[in-house]
Amino acid sequence: MLDSLSYYKEEYIINKYIVPIWEKVTITPEEASAYSSIGINTIYQMLDDPDCEFKLYVGTKKRLIKRKAFEKYLEDTYAIDRN
Repeated sequence: MLDSLSYYKEEYIINKYIVPIWEKVTITPEEASAYSSIGINTIYQMLDDPDCEFKLYVGTKKRLIKRKAFEKYLEDTYAIDRN
């Protein structure tokens, strides 16, 4: 009995913070790439654009993507220039 309680407690702790991408407020560039089927290098080029409205800096280096703003950008954009 203790073993099964221990297993469920571990399983709860492990899965407690798993949130589907479509429910997250911010996502990583890697998640954005998987979510949108846009290559990771293109995602990073988009984040390098000073006018990019969906990036969020955490500290001075870490960049996250505001998921809803990213989705809106994709809805409103016809083509993405990779140059």
